[in-house]
Amino acid sequence: MSKQRKPLYEFGPFRLDSDRTRLTLNDELISLSPKAMEILLVLVESGGALVEKEELMRQVWPDSFVEEGNLSVHIFALRKALAQSRTGENYIETIPRQGFRFRASVRSIESNGETLTLERHRQSQITIKETESVAVAEATQQPTQLVTSPTWASLQTRRWAIALVILVVGISGVLVFFRFRGIEKKASLLQIRTIAVLPLKSLSGDSDDEFLRVGMADALITKLGSLRQVVVRPTSAILRYNNSKEEPQSIGRALGVEAVLEGHLQRDGDRIRVTLQLVSAGDGSQIWSNRFDDVFTNIFSVQDSISNQVVRSLSITLSSDDQTKLAKRYTQNTDAYHSYLIGQHYLNKRTDESLKKAIDYFKQAIDKDPVYALAYAGLAESYTLSSYYSAAPPRETFPKAKAAAQRALEIDESLGEAQTTLAYVEFIYDWNFQAAEKDFLKAFDLNPNHAVARFWYGECLMYLGRFVEGIAQIRRAHELDPLSPVYNANIGWAYHIARQDDLAIKQLQQVIQSDSNYHMAYFYLGMAYESKGMFDDAISAYQKAAELSGGYPGRSGLAHAYAISGKREEALKILAQMDDEARHQKPVRATAYALIFAGLNDLDKAFEWLEKGYEERYEGVIFLKVQPYYDNLRSDPRYSDLLNRIGLPN
Repeated sequence: MSKQRKPLYEFGPFRLDSDRTRLTLNDELISLSPKAMEILLVLVESGGALVEKEELMRQVWPDSFVEEGNLSVHIFALRKALAQSRTGENYIETIPRQGFRFRASVRSIESNGETLTLERHRQSQITIKETESVAVAEATQQPTQLVTSPTWASLQTRRWAIALVILVVGISGVLVFFRFRGIEKKASLLQIRTIAVLPLKSLSGDSDDEFLRVGMADALITKLGSLRQVVVRPTSAILRYNNSKEEPQSIGRALGVEAVLEGHLQRDGDRIRVTLQLVSAGDGSQIWSNRFDDVFTNIFSVQDSISNQVVRSLSITLSSDDQTKLAKRYTQNTDAYHSYLIGQHYLNKRTDESLKKAIDYFKQAIDKDPVYALAYAGLAESYTLSSYYSAAPPRETFPKAKAAAQRALEIDESLGEAQTTLAYVEFIYDWNFQAAEKDFLKAFDLNPNHAVARFWYGECLMYLGRFVEGIAQIRRAHELDPLSPVYNANIGWAYHIARQDDLAIKQLQQVIQSDSNYHMAYFYLGMAYESKGMFDDAISAYQKAAELSGGYPGRSGLAHAYAISGKREEALKILAQMDDEARHQKPVRATAYALIFAGLNDLDKAFEWLEKGYEERYEGVIFLKVQPYYDNLRSDPRYSDLLNRIGLPN
């Protein structure tokens, strides 16, 4: 009994013999590797349907693990082979983030023998040329008529026509070739300078590993962010895309970057698999992709491999110093790293309760690895933010933040995050403005693209009355993190402090249009309206700020607006509420009281509370120099005395 022969396939000028795994172009054999041939067969037999990458790799490499880059190499080889037809047709279509589709119309020829093939090969030269003409016509989608009994004249005419078609196709092929080489050369010279690393997605849908998925992105951001040749969007900028279904091309455009690194993470017991692709934000094309599979205890090796391959894909030339930075590992202890990831996860949530948990986990990481500089840096930042989010007295949190930052720098003096926190403590708590500026500049030297450092330095300059420089730094922070409502709103705040309230109002209204839930945008808007005497608008803005924030700082601004607009009773009601809360052990900032009494023009009470703020080191005290709220205090001798003790020029 004869063996059933597998079908032949024809598409365009190509014939694919699936039985003998041969691809021919006009009867000339096309050389393909065995795996490239297998990929072609899967695509051709799909009937034009999408073949997902995972399925394609499963069929071609069954029961084997290979990197996704191998698939990309074979797809490239196939496209190059099929381009020999010079028809200009793209036979293999890439579906971004999914897989591939075979685009050509495929004809299947079922046969138990080779009679059809042999007969075709034995046709006369005229018939063969007619067949070639049909093939060219099909490829260019031009109708062709076959003449079964040609005359000598018509034969000559046809030969000239065929020669003309071949000449046109040949010239087109040469042009396409040089154009392709030009594009290839252009691509090789392309150097991507802005990139966003998105939180990884879970293949299993398990939310328990969220801290690991975001933590992996954060680790890559830290590594790549240490390089001067590329600007990496900070972790704060990409958190909004955790579990997002938005396309990476769209995200890249929103973040203002040239490329986006995105992928999936899967953890199974002690094993971890990471699948990544680098996508162009311009056209959505895949620049690079790969898969990494290892045990969790080798997580640092996985991160090293990923960062090195991403750098190569970006065409970045590294100096020896850059190579050292890229290879740096802050710990070798996976248990310490695990605790650090959870701490970072809670730090990013920015709430009173989450910051307490962050502090606890960073301490656990330090207990497991006492020289873990990044854990100290995370601890320092958590203590710094605790004073704002929990209204804890600065004397309780900032000395701890400073000690943790200094310890981090003792371990690793190149840690820009710790240098930034140290500078901020010197500015906002120590009121050592000269030392703060020096350390901010040092932080920029370590990482010129650290958005938080730019923002805090901008605040420092504004408090010192250096408005042009301050606005420039806050704008730079916004450029580095363009979707941050914090930086965007603080541009409006800076305009207000610089007494440019029309610009402030315009800026803050734009912020609210894009993020209607950010309470500080309403608070700053209320301040600008107050300065212009638009009290009804100011009251409305402060009420919204208080509603969204649960009280501070919208409530104190609201009371101040009530007071200066003649609604004294409403202001006193808010004061009574604050007194009641203070009696029930809910802390109220001293400067919140000072602000309200300044609005009521009760200068003695205002300075009494400013003195308490001075003793407790609240930042609102250094606000005294530039904030229009306190204009009615400036002629009082106590005002100059307080500024002198703070160290601010009058």
